[in-house]
Amino acid sequence: MIEQYIDELKSYLRVLDIGEQDEAIEFYEEYLLDANVQSREEIERELGTPKQLARKILTEYSLTDDKELTDNLFNERSKTKHDLRSIWWILIGIAAIPIGIPLVAILFACLVVIFAIMFVVVVVSLALLVGGIGAVILAIQMIFSSNWPVALFYGGSGLMLITLILMLEPLDFKIFRWLISTLANLIRKIGKKFFNRRDYHKGASK
Repeated sequence: MIEQYIDELKSYLRVLDIGEQDEAIEFYEEYLLDANVQSREEIERELGTPKQLARKILTEYSLTDDKELTDNLFNERSKTKHDLRSIWWILIGIAAIPIGIPLVAILFACLVVIFAIMFVVVVVSLALLVGGIGAVILAIQMIFSSNWPVALFYGGSGLMLITLILMLEPLDFKIFRWLISTLANLIRKIGKKFFNRRDYHKGASK
């Protein structure tokens, strides 16, 4: 009975790292053994269904402050991945009850805006990069003609544009990661306040 419940819980926690899964599973397995529950109904009365408990675990994991994770994050990409996953699970947790849906819509819209801005920046950067390369190619074709001053202008402009794009591109991604991190921290703060509400626990258990 307990083993079946734990197996179901484990299937919902696959998105976590193996170490985090084992830690959560071990905690709740010991909890159920100590509680000496006799039926599936008693387990679900204590902890909810495996799906509900998994959602709670994932939400609590997502609320972990960035400072607590510094030693475990090897690079900025890992941190951004964690932030995005945190945003996702916190939004799912908030959406568990009807009063949280409007808030989720607003926060999700903010996330969409960030990705839209990043998409536009990438597209414009690629367009300018292609334009710069095109200008250099055109300059090479014109250099041996009588229009060599124009060729030098195109070549210089193209090289300057290419250099500028290559210099700014890493900065673009740093700004993107900063926006994601800022939004994640904001959502964590909102989540911590939201999940302490009594009506959340009542609504989420339905």
